[in-house]
Amino acid sequence: MRGRPELAALLVAAAAFAGLAAPPARGAWPVSPIAEQQPVRGGFLDPRWGGAKKGWVFHAAIDVAVREDLPTDAPEGFVQKVYAIAPGTVRRVTVSPTHRCGSVRIGRVEYGHVDLLRVRLGDVVRSGRWIAWSCRGEWHVHVGEFDRRGRKLNPFRPGGVLQPHDDTAPPTVADVRVVDGELRARIEDSQSFTGWFELFPRLYNNLPPYRIAVDGATVRLFHRLPTQPFTEIYAPETYRNLTAADCLATDTSCAGEHWFRLGEATPGRHVIEAWDASGNHTRVNVVTSVPPRVLGGG
Repeated sequence: MRGRPELAALLVAAAAFAGLAAPPARGAWPVSPIAEQQPVRGGFLDPRWGGAKKGWVFHAAIDVAVREDLPTDAPEGFVQKVYAIAPGTVRRVTVSPTHRCGSVRIGRVEYGHVDLLRVRLGDVVRSGRWIAWSCRGEWHVHVGEFDRRGRKLNPFRPGGVLQPHDDTAPPTVADVRVVDGELRARIEDSQSFTGWFELFPRLYNNLPPYRIAVDGATVRLFHRLPTQPFTEIYAPETYRNLTAADCLATDTSCAGEHWFRLGEATPGRHVIEAWDASGNHTRVNVVTSVPPRVLGGG
């Protein structure tokens, strides 16, 4: 009887060592330095073109930027080592000799635009383990997160796998319109941390907000992938940011715009509020005339 608690403690310790029980570490990012925040180009629910059959779809992940202009010891065609940001078992691999630069899912986290994998299906992986190389030309690693039921989550939500995510800049309500009796607003989540984007400012892109409210009632909450179609959430004015390769090859604006449908535009004064995943908040008062008049923030 006296040995059972000791045995249980040993089993727990062994499981943690193997990456079975350990929670995501504070300082979990997929490229070095993994304990420091990295800039991002693509946000959770950014617009993406899914082709003629799918049309516009949600980007259900975060694109962690990878700097590709510096010398590297990576094999040809690759840039940086990619590390596991949470423990788990390798559950899915799309990389193959005929499908290069695919993805690998480890536990609840998926890593995209990677290759030369150092893990195989069934491997148990600890946080911080080197798992792959990032693919040259992408300028980012795609990081997706899933819950236990396989639903796609926002990695920047409170408790999400990408931490630390230190952001002090509130979202902005850049414009408000009434179109065919519908209230629409362009709302952008600015990032206070830009990292090496200071050297490549054209690569910077605002993200969608985390939560939107009208007159005190939440109308959009982006904790996980919405069940509503893309066109019920985003207005037609929405467009995506350019890929890094296209952005660096042109002198035009690279950033996208996020226009949200906020419901029927009833006459009178209204309050539009927006929050980011770090809790930063903005509030504007509008009068829904044609066009609506922004009265000021608070």
